[in-house]
Amino acid sequence: KPRPAVKASSVVSALPATESQDKRVSQMLTKAVKLHRDRSYKKALSTYAEVLTLSPTHRESLQALAEIHLQNHKYERALEVLQNAVRAHPANAKLHKLHGDALTA
Repeated sequence: KPRPAVKASSVVSALPATESQDKRVSQMLTKAVKLHRDRSYKKALSTYAEVLTLSPTHRESLQALAEIHLQNHKYERALEVLQNAVRAHPANAKLHKLHGDALTA
């Protein structure tokens, strides 16, 4: 039996969802970085967490979450984030350093 052809419109409509999600992640990351720089840590944490709902292994968000937790002496929470981050990005030296910092804090 011949297989039904894939409609071009279904392929095209699938593309914007990914592009849209990437754009949303980028926008939220920009917002989170600004909040972080402005020392609005609570809002920054929330925004980084939103990024992670769309992209659970997003390295920059995981790293920033850990850094904020370390800055605020939330060492257990920083360790939880960093364990996930190191698992997702085992070759990233910065994440390993932060993990070591959290372990010795």
